[in-house]
Order: sequence, then structure tokens, then C-alpha cells
Amino acid sequence: MLGAMEGTRVAHYEILSRLGRGGMGEVWLARDTRLEREVALKFLHRSGGLDEEAEERLLREARAASALDHSGILTIHAIESFEGRSFVVMERLRGATMDLACQGKSTADIVRLVEEVADALAVAHAHGIVHRDIKPSNLFVDERGRAVVMDFGLARVQGTSQLTEPGAAVGTLGYTAPEQLVGGEVDGRADVFSVGVVLYELLSGQRAFDRGQGLAAVIHDVLESEPPPMEGADPALEAIVRRAIAKSPTARYAGAAELRDELGAWRGARPSGAGSGAGAGSGSGSGERGATRRAGASPNAVGLAVLGLVAAGIAIWALLSRTGTDAPDSTAGTGDNVVWEQRPVQLFAARPESPALSPDGRTIAYTAEVDGVSQLFVSDVEDPSPKKITSFEDGAFHPLWVEGGSALVFERGVSVGLYAPTGKALYYVPAIAGEPRLLVESGKNASASAGSEVIYERAGGLRSLRLDTREDAAVSLPPSIRSGIFDLHAALSPDGARFAYVRGLLGPLGTIELVDRATGVGRVIVEQRAIHRDLTFTPDGRRLLFSSDVGGAVNLWSLDLESGGRVQLTNGAGDDLAPSAADGKIVYQNRRDDHEVVLLDPATGEQRVLYSSRRSIQGVRFDAEGKRVLFTSDVGRAADVFVIGVEGGTPRRVTDGDLELRLFPRWIDERHVLAYLDSPERTGLVEIDIETGAEIMRLEGWTMESDPFAEVSPDGKRLSVFRRSTGRTHVFDRANGPAGSLQVEGVQGRFSRDGRWIVLEAGGVFLVYDLMNPASGPVPLPRRAIQPFFGPDDPETGALTLLWREGGAQATSPDIVRASLRDDRTMGPVEPLVTGLRDVPVTVNSMDMAPDGRIVLVRFIERSSEIWMLEPR
Repeated sequence: MLGAMEGTRVAHYEILSRLGRGGMGEVWLARDTRLEREVALKFLHRSGGLDEEAEERLLREARAASALDHSGILTIHAIESFEGRSFVVMERLRGATMDLACQGKSTADIVRLVEEVADALAVAHAHGIVHRDIKPSNLFVDERGRAVVMDFGLARVQGTSQLTEPGAAVGTLGYTAPEQLVGGEVDGRADVFSVGVVLYELLSGQRAFDRGQGLAAVIHDVLESEPPPMEGADPALEAIVRRAIAKSPTARYAGAAELRDELGAWRGARPSGAGSGAGAGSGSGSGERGATRRAGASPNAVGLAVLGLVAAGIAIWALLSRTGTDAPDSTAGTGDNVVWEQRPVQLFAARPESPALSPDGRTIAYTAEVDGVSQLFVSDVEDPSPKKITSFEDGAFHPLWVEGGSALVFERGVSVGLYAPTGKALYYVPAIAGEPRLLVESGKNASASAGSEVIYERAGGLRSLRLDTREDAAVSLPPSIRSGIFDLHAALSPDGARFAYVRGLLGPLGTIELVDRATGVGRVIVEQRAIHRDLTFTPDGRRLLFSSDVGGAVNLWSLDLESGGRVQLTNGAGDDLAPSAADGKIVYQNRRDDHEVVLLDPATGEQRVLYSSRRSIQGVRFDAEGKRVLFTSDVGRAADVFVIGVEGGTPRRVTDGDLELRLFPRWIDERHVLAYLDSPERTGLVEIDIETGAEIMRLEGWTMESDPFAEVSPDGKRLSVFRRSTGRTHVFDRANGPAGSLQVEGVQGRFSRDGRWIVLEAGGVFLVYDLMNPASGPVPLPRRAIQPFFGPDDPETGALTLLWREGGAQATSPDIVRASLRDDRTMGPVEPLVTGLRDVPVTVNSMDMAPDGRIVLVRFIERSSEIWMLEPR
């Protein structure tokens, strides 16, 4: 019934589009033809023996919510039936989940929204209803700024029978109260605890208990430990949060009404305009999500058999979860309605990454760091002792089993730069013994058939390599493939007849397309635009596994290529990457990391974090006075422009788009910035007023793919853009446009302070050009450099000064050095400026210097990397 409802009628409801799809059902946008209004319809899937319980839960949710007349509780219009199935007619909401809606908001605004949540729950508690699953994804902020409580599917209603076993824990780990976590009796004070945890997260940008440290640690923290103090928080507000999340119910507020009153009193005591504090620093996406979940992971799980999990040291989660993004299905050829046992793979290695499971399911190949360099290892699944395969100076990455598990193909080397898609080589090595040997000098993202064919990416296209004959040829691509700087992540089917790839549509966002190699015809198999990656087929070729940030967090998905049914396999803290399937099992990498905007003072050595987020941050730039920092960060399905002062605090969100990317903003003057805009409707370089958000299209059609690395000179008068059509950087007046522009060799241009000089990358070497005298030729930097830029002129000699990160074998973790350009057009001695960065990678194109010599950069911190395994129970 639910497979193709769009455009049909259900009773007097005209189905318009699907809003969400979960493990237990689907939510559709519909038009009520009688009342002429848009509504949301919630249906259940057929789930065999679970139908009766699932329908009872759906009806209980509807009855519980409909009994509550409050503007902050999702309105239920009706419960109806169609073709023997019940469905609920609900209010149609527009807006975002609370974690996303609170990003960039002041402390006072966040407290107001949580106060509204408490007010809604007070009404529920007065009717004998305890929600039991309060978390950011179940709280919504509509387009009018109203907080709305959703999803009463786990609600406990006084005087009714339970749908869960007595003593069973329900809710979401990290948000559930201690008494709820151990399966004890709960009342409204359990909801107070959850609201307190949500408020802590929104104010601090960090989770109170679930910090990605593992299931047992999270449970211990909820039961025994207190979260760290909220940095910079008002002491009175801190006290409110601490009382709300007290371990003992008797130490908390007596109910949601008392918490509401306390929050209201705090807001009333604040002077007008106060309370700007720290807002949300992370988010998990809008809409309902959930499915199989890793131990200690982030929100959206349902039933927690906690004590049994701790005793066993594993997490077992059914795919038939209550909420989700897509329908339940099987994966890895193990049958429908799979229940997965999930466990960490113990490996004696530092930061293991990119696991590859051998065809017999007994051996894992992976990479791990040795003295700061990534090397290739193999280990038996049941024996964590590693066997080291490589000892390269420049690193090994992304292993792939080939030839039936007798050999491995992997990447060697480091990328020369962001716009160097061929900076790695592919190598081959026998799995048992033998020396690695070169296959191709440049290539990445290899995928293999069950035979001897390997496909890989090079220069924006795909190539096919036969391991038996060494025949290397281009793969015919559909015309729909958009060439650019973003990877295709192509996967070859086991029989070699098809391949899947990420079709870029919106910067790094894209859909997934499946191509029949015999006909060259492709069809879209995943329509949702998201950052999809790490595509791989299951050994039977029936399913495609991939990693995706659909819904906000990066999780693993399984797609049935015949039915189109999708399953979200994981739902945890951090990013779930690089799935590999064999023998009915799946291994993958879980990586947890943060991005920090850091202010460095080379004179004193002081380092101060201005802002931290689990979301990606790129392209930081100081304003002319060095008082504000501009950057881009992804938010849900968008990337927006933010500004933060050098004193730190909450960044101000300049733009607010949906399915729109605004990338690499550059200051024009104190009020206007230039940025790439990429959206389904329009693309180009736009000028943005940071006070009003108003935009003017300046160079329509110029995108990060076709015309990357736009830079504005410090005086705002000149632009430099690398044009792929010419293979050169064009420098021209911003007011007059690109006609008659000066063309110089290289990419990633950065202007000097006076706009006369520019430094660019050409073939892995950075060159400095005099734009007033381009015929004089470039001056090369004396060492391998990464991200060079101009600092203030030398105060003693007035010489032009350049700074850069040192290159070398580990190009992601160098220190910062400087050198001056002498009058005779030679570079002076290289001097260290900032040290101690070697173990902390700095993200690409994200470093700048203020007039006073302070440096801002984006620091990428990998908190942990683990290998996990999914096995059918």
C-alpha cells in the first residue's frame, strides 16, 4: 500500500509527498479535500507478528496526544482507517528540530523554547501522561518560533496497560533518567531529567552524558557522574540545569510545571538584551530517524535492555525500531526483519580506519597509524594481533580485497592539494606474503568485482583495470555525471555488470545512481540529496551499502536494489564510514571528531578555542581589523555563513538556507562578503550583506566545481578565481567583471595585504607572482608548503612576509613557518612561527592572520576511531 502513494487518494485525503519513513511506518504530506488544508498522515508498515502491538502503540500515541489541548503539543486531528489499516491525521509542521533551530540563538531564546516544552509537559503530566522519550529530535520549533513536543509513542499513561515488559528500559540512552534507565517506575520527574539534559546540550553545544565513549561509560555517567560545568553559563541557570538532572527524582523539580516556573523566573530576572551566551554547537538533523544503533551512540534508539547489554558487553538492536528514515529491510543477504548483534572489533592498533572484510569473513584489512604515518595491516577477526603489511614514509590508505581474498589493492601517498584528485597511487600486495608493487601512478577510491577487474577514480572520471592482463581503460560514464572536485565514490557490482556512483548535484551533496554497463543507462536509486560516500555492493549483488548524512548524522544504510527499500543500519555518535560486507557480516569504521575555530598568538604561544562543533567548519577569514572571523559551517541540509568575534561566544548565522550551500565566504568590506551559492535553482558567486542577509548575484553560474578558489583582495577591489575552462587563475577587478582578466598559472590564490602579490599552487609547488609585473615570472617557495598566505609586512625591513604549513609525509599535521621575500626576488630563511600542531590536523583552506599577528585556523580533532561489526543474531 505504501510503496507508491504519491498522487493517490486515501479516503478524502490527496497524497502529495512523503515526509518521512521509519522502521514502523511512514508519514505523508496530504491535502484534506474536505477542509482544504495540508495535514500529515502517519501509517504503519506491515510487520508480521508485530502488527497488533505496533497498531496499539500508534493508537496510544494518538490518543495520548489528542487528549492534550496545548499549542506546544502536536495536534492530532483524527484516527482513521483505510484498507484495514489505521492511520493518524496530524498537524502539518514547518520548521526544524530544536537542536537545529537553536543554533545561533541567544541563551534567553533557548531558555524560552525549553520553558515552552516544560509548559507542554506540565499539561501532559496533569493528565497522567509521562512522555518518556524527550530528546532534541522529538522537539520541534515551527515557523512561528513555537516549541512543539512530538512523538508520544513511548508515553506511559496512568490507568492503562503497558506495552513494554515490566522492568524493561525504554527511551534514548543519554537522555533517559537513571530510574528509567534501569527499568524502574517513572513519573513526570523522568521527563524533567530529560528536559534538563536537552537544555544542557543546547546551552553548551555538548551532550551531557553521551560523548561517544561507549555504552558502559554512558550508562555509568548517567547513573553515577555529573557532566562538566557549562563554560560561561550564568550560575543561576547552571543551578537550574543541575537540579533538573539530579540523579535522585526527589532532588529534582517536583514536575515540569515547577521547572517551567524556574526558567520563567530566570528569564524575567535578566536585563533586556542579556543572555547571549553559547548556543547549540551540534545537531542531529530534522525529522524522525532511527534504526540499528551502536552502543553508546547518539539519540533515536527505542528499547534499551540496558542491564543485559552491560553484562554481555554488546548491543543488540532490532531494525524494527519505532522511528526512522526508511523502511525495514534486510542486508547482506541475511533475510528480512534482521536483528543485528553489534560489537566492537578489538584491534591492537592506533586509530584503525577503512576496514575491509575478506570474502570468507575471517580477516580484516585496515590502516592504522605507526609513528604518525598510516600503514596497512591485516588481522584475524577472532585474533586482534596485527600483521603489518607496509612501512611507507608517505602512508597507505583504503585497502580493498581482490582476487578472491588472495591479495589487496590500496592507496599510497598523500594528496598534493585540495584540487589534486590524482595525488595518490594504487598498489597491489599479496595478502600472505610479498612486496607491494605499483599498479597505477595516480588513482583513488578503488572498487573490485568478484573477478579480476578494479575500477578507480582519476581526474574526475572512472577507469577500469584488469589485474590479470593489466589492461587499463576509461569507463564510459553517463552524461549526467557532473565532473568536479567531489569524489564519485563508485562501486562495482560483484559480476562487473553495473556500477553505482554519487551523482553530484549541489556541491558535495548528491544522489546515488546505478549504471548498467552494457547499455550505459543510469537510474537514480537514492533521490535524497545528501553527502553520500563509501558505496559498496554486498557479495550477492542484491544490495548497496553506503554511508550518508541523511538526517544530519553520518550513518550506514542498506538499499535493496530490486525493491528500493532502505534500512538505516546504524544510528550512533560520530560518523559511521567505510562499510564492508562478507559472509553475512558487515564491518565499518566509527569515527568521532570535532572542528574547532582556534585563535593562536605566536608571540605568547596562547591558543584559545573560539568555537567548537561536530559540524564541519571551513574557510575562516579575519576582517580587516582582525576583530571578527568569517566561516562556513554545514547545518542540516545546508551550509551557511557565520561570523564570530575574536572574544568567542556564539557565532551569528548570516544566512539561513534549505538545500542551499554558501561556501568559502570572503570579506569585501566590513559589511559585505562574497561566497559561492549552490542550490537547485541558482548557482554562482553572490555578494551577501552580513547585517540583513540580502544577496546579489555577481557571477552567475560560477561554481566550486567549474570556478573554484575565489579570493578577494584585502581592499575588496580584485578577485582571483581558478577557471577550469582555461586551467589558470584569472585576476580581475570586481566591479568590471572577468573581461580582460590577467591569467596566471596555478590554483588556490591568496593576495598580499596590498593586493599587489598573489601566491598560487602549480604542480605541488607554490609560486609568488607580482601582479604589477607578471612578466617578471614567479618566485617559488623554498619548501614544500601547504596553504601559504601573506602576513603583515616585516616590521623591521618592510619586506613581504609569507606563512605556510610545512609539507612532508604527513601533510595534515605540520607546524606553521614564515619567510620574507627579499628585494632581489628570493626568499629569505624559513623560521618556525607556531609549533605543536603536528598531532592536530588543520583543515584545508582554513587559516588566516590578523593585522596584529594573531592566527585563526580550523583544527580538526579526531576523538576516536574504532572498527565495529554487525552480525545477524
